[in-house]
Amino acid sequence: IVLRRRAPIFARGLAMAGAVLLVSLTFRSVDEPLCHHLPRGTHFLWHLLNATLLPIVIDSYRRQMLAGLGARG
Repeated sequence: IVLRRRAPIFARGLAMAGAVLLVSLTFRSVDEPLCHHLPRGTHFLWHLLNATLLPIVIDSYRRQMLAGLGARG
């Protein structure tokens, strides 16, 4: 929210990463209770989603810097 005006591209990327993290944490939280019903569980989804977070944040920051709207202030 703080970056929305100064760095809108980066702020949007962080919001997207936050949404991915929320889904990731949800899969991690339900993993143990679902293990009895799902042979593979959901733990692998936790790792896959977490692996997508870093590229989202890095790409958002890169786009923001290329747009020339970076850390001005």
